[in-house]
Amino acid sequence: MKLPTRHLAALLASAGLLLAGCSGTSTADTSSSATDTPSTSATAPETGGTCDAKVTDASAPASADPTASQEALGTVGLGGDANAAPTVTFTAPLAIGSEVVKVAREGDGDQIAAGQLLTFNYMVCDIVTGEKLYSTWGLTPDKDAPETYVLSPDNFGETLAAAFEGHKVGARLLWAQPGISAEQSTTGKADNGYLYAMTITGAQTIPEEASGAAVTPTDASLPTITFTDGKPEVSFPTTFSEPTDLVVQPLIKGAGPTVESGQTVVVKYSGWLTDGTKFDSSWDRTAPNDMFTFQAGIGGVIKGWDQGVVGQQVGSRLLLVVPSDLGYGADGGGDKIPANATLVFVVDILAAY
Repeated sequence: MKLPTRHLAALLASAGLLLAGCSGTSTADTSSSATDTPSTSATAPETGGTCDAKVTDASAPASADPTASQEALGTVGLGGDANAAPTVTFTAPLAIGSEVVKVAREGDGDQIAAGQLLTFNYMVCDIVTGEKLYSTWGLTPDKDAPETYVLSPDNFGETLAAAFEGHKVGARLLWAQPGISAEQSTTGKADNGYLYAMTITGAQTIPEEASGAAVTPTDASLPTITFTDGKPEVSFPTTFSEPTDLVVQPLIKGAGPTVESGQTVVVKYSGWLTDGTKFDSSWDRTAPNDMFTFQAGIGGVIKGWDQGVVGQQVGSRLLLVVPSDLGYGADGGGDKIPANATLVFVVDILAAY
């Protein structure tokens, strides 16, 4: 993922204890690092869109005043059809000292709201060199590779998320980020600022909970999941014993498409130890951060989740009983999950794309 570079790192923190440490890897979209910054790529010239910059030798530092940065962003030209790869014209270096957004063209589709799945194309230009760094637009429309993320400040940052809300699908935006010093950078190297041209191509409302046909487990020894005030609770029958194999018990059978390996999945979840101790729950977080997104079937989460979620239908609610070897094993998971622990989860599969 090469988009909102300096804000997407916060996505990892929003995931909570459980899945932030699964298998020792990130649970954000693991097709790319959430902390990557755009970098010159051999494929950049082969993608759609143009950064048409007049590069000068100006060296005056950009003001951190948001008004000055907004005025600088206002000098940027954005050409091209609303749905096609853009041509961005500006004088480099662009005097951006603070993060700013400009809605360059209004959309005419559905209105965008927080918590939706937002799909968008974007192109990245270096505000100092004028170089095109990355683009999801292809040379032809059938080669476009738009990205999809839940619209929340944790994913996009406060400024960009607020700019999306209230506008409509089809909107085209310019978004600029200032450069950072070597001391501010996680890599120890200074980075130039970035200019993004973005078009919103779709917005999908995510259901609040699983929906479909209720399923009654035939094994009475399994843990029982109930909901009180909208949050799940677990109880264990006296006949419960920790399994040696993964248990995947649908509690609600969804009617949506089947989750495939490699897809990004949006879920709500809670997890307990077998003594009934809850160690994590997305339901305890405030919307839209009560939804958790991960890429299924590629090792970005514990094996019990990869094996349990892939092949299930969107809309389903699952009871997962995960033996230790498919969870955190002998190392355990932080302070809350001990070594060799069997884990119990309820998972609502809300979307997959």
